[in-house]
Amino acid sequence: MPMISVLMPVYNAEKYLALAIESILNQTFSDFEFLIFNDGSSDSSKEIIQSFKDPRIKLFDYSTNVGYVGHLNHGIEVATGKYIARMDADDISLPERFEMQVRFLEKNPEIGLCGAWMCEFNGSDTSGKRIIYKYFADHEEICVKLLRHNSFAHPVVMIRRSILIDNGLKYEVDYMPTEDYRLWVTLKKYTRFHNIQKVLLQYRQHTNQISTQKFELRHKNANRIKLGLIEEIFGGLSERETVLYTDIINKTHSDSNSYLSELYSLINKIISTNEEKKVYHPGLLNKEFQNIWKSVSRQCITKNRKVIFFWMKLYPNKNSFKYYAYMFYLLFSSFKLKRPTK
Repeated sequence: MPMISVLMPVYNAEKYLALAIESILNQTFSDFEFLIFNDGSSDSSKEIIQSFKDPRIKLFDYSTNVGYVGHLNHGIEVATGKYIARMDADDISLPERFEMQVRFLEKNPEIGLCGAWMCEFNGSDTSGKRIIYKYFADHEEICVKLLRHNSFAHPVVMIRRSILIDNGLKYEVDYMPTEDYRLWVTLKKYTRFHNIQKVLLQYRQHTNQISTQKFELRHKNANRIKLGLIEEIFGGLSERETVLYTDIINKTHSDSNSYLSELYSLINKIISTNEEKKVYHPGLLNKEFQNIWKSVSRQCITKNRKVIFFWMKLYPNKNSFKYYAYMFYLLFSSFKLKRPTK
């Protein structure tokens, strides 16, 4: 049996598909099977896949388009590898990706999900401007960051297949296109996480991506996941707390004193309840939500500088350098400085 089963759904990806396939076949670690699911493509994707004669490629050809999530779940079922590696038909895996991930997972059996950094580029321009997405390495920190956003780049993850099979875990179709985020949230109950601190994937950004086309649905389902995570701490949220936490998620805040007082109380409730239940690492969660409150304060004071007086009342111990330093920072950040024109 191969060490890795690579899962790659394909739908009308002829423009970039050959490069994606080549990047997998050229991995320095070669013990893998490459399961490619042609999801009813109407372009030349099938012919491009068939042009590669590598015996590691196994083509699953479908005449109609049914969606990539079902194919991923099918891939998990039929895979024979110890590890599941994800790949998208428009990205490029760097040559040492599999070698580094397998080496790490073999040395760290407690880790069940291993990601890495990725480098984003636009369209066909692989030599132009790039953005590097860096994800945290530590399991506890990753879990706290999951409260606010997806902490893994899906096309570069590698998962222990046994964890999925033994616990009946799979991608959930009704969370598409955030099905990966949902799976990570479920997986944290069964295993530990890690992100290799190196770029192992070139991520292509273009208008035909599913994540780009379904932005509103992605936003809606991501919010569902985030609300569910915070409910783990409380065991449920009131209607008003749901509204307030949704404002935190969406970074939409009122600058009224009464609203800020409610928001401040909710943040403190989250911190204190977690300190009691220890659902998340208390120190890391405390830091995360203190940063959220600072961000809210900065945004509100930018709109209404009178909010600084409300902020001052919240902190009875004013005889400290940190207090005055941060108050000055809030006031300073509320002024939009303009560079002089030449």
